[in-house]
Amino acid sequence: MSGSFATATSTYLLPRLLGHSRATSLLLSGATVTPDSPVIQNLYQQIIKSREDVFPTAKAFAEELVSSTSQTSVAFTKALIQHPGDSIEENHLLDSMAIRILGKRKDAEEGVNSFKERRLPKFTDTLSQASKQLPPWVR
Repeated sequence: MSGSFATATSTYLLPRLLGHSRATSLLLSGATVTPDSPVIQNLYQQIIKSREDVFPTAKAFAEELVSSTSQTSVAFTKALIQHPGDSIEENHLLDSMAIRILGKRKDAEEGVNSFKERRLPKFTDTLSQASKQLPPWVR
């Protein structure tokens, strides 16, 4: 460390994102690393080489999500990632609740049918339709 202290909750986030060993090495050494450094190589989904490519890459990813995922499933998954339970057991209960709720919806049936028929899914559920069944922190 350069006589300062790690900031922006990095002592909390980096061990969870990189693992304790890599985070400790990075935080204690104060090293400057590039995006392709082995220390942080698993931190990013991908590295986009030029600024001009950021928007087209993000747009393509958004279009992929829209065409191949259920918005209710995505919303529930995001909620569990952003607001996990206090333990693995609690997360298991929340996952089970999601399976019970979302498994009865049209999108679950469409997901199975499109997989069996080897075609892109046509999801029709909307979050506004499903929100009454979802926990408050998902809405």
